[in-house]
Amino acid sequence: MPDNKKTATTHHCPLDGGRKGNCRLGPAAGGQLRICTVHQTLCTKHDKTHPLTEPCPSCLGEQKRAAKEAKKAQEAEKAQEAKKAQEAKKAQEAAAKAAAEEAKKPSKSWLGRRFGRK
Repeated sequence: MPDNKKTATTHHCPLDGGRKGNCRLGPAAGGQLRICTVHQTLCTKHDKTHPLTEPCPSCLGEQKRAAKEAKKAQEAEKAQEAKKAQEAKKAQEAAAKAAAEEAKKPSKSWLGRRFGRK
């Protein structure tokens, strides 16, 4: 904040003070709050001010949380698919093992009896 009280502002402006701070206080859209209309804007969703050059921090936080939740849901879905694939593989191995054991059993056909198989 500049030392000169005439040019000092009570709001946050990135170009505040001295040579570059051409701040103009004006009413925010639909509210009684007075903001710098040159450097700031009001987020209508959260009723918070933020610099014109930056998005609303609250909106960014919501977007990040939504992205994390979507990523967690996608990972959970992937894990569930992997579990199903593993169960299917186990079932296929069990079926192959049962078929191999069935093949090892002695034949009861007449060929088996005739040629010495029991």
